[in-house]
Amino acid sequence: MAVNKVWQGVFALTPVLMTPLLVVVLAEGILDFGGGEKDIILALPWFVWSSIFALSGLALIIKGWNMARWMRRSVVISTAILVGLGIIAYVYSLLGVAASR
Repeated sequence: MAVNKVWQGVFALTPVLMTPLLVVVLAEGILDFGGGEKDIILALPWFVWSSIFALSGLALIIKGWNMARWMRRSVVISTAILVGLGIIAYVYSLLGVAASR
């Protein structure tokens, strides 16, 4: 049973562990979304999403949830938090608040 939890933990951490590969692939131009060097910015939301997915997944694995259940819940949690952060950033930009120099 403990081995199953270890493999589930590795599976939960896989997106975070893939982030450096995504950065290299975007920086080298192997994966190109047409934004030039601005494509590298896509790694930030990926890292935030995958970090939240890993943390919530590991917490639910420790609680004893089965794989299908913790994956669904972790995807919902991480996507909701990322969308919430995007909405906060959007509203913040509408307020016209500029960084002080």
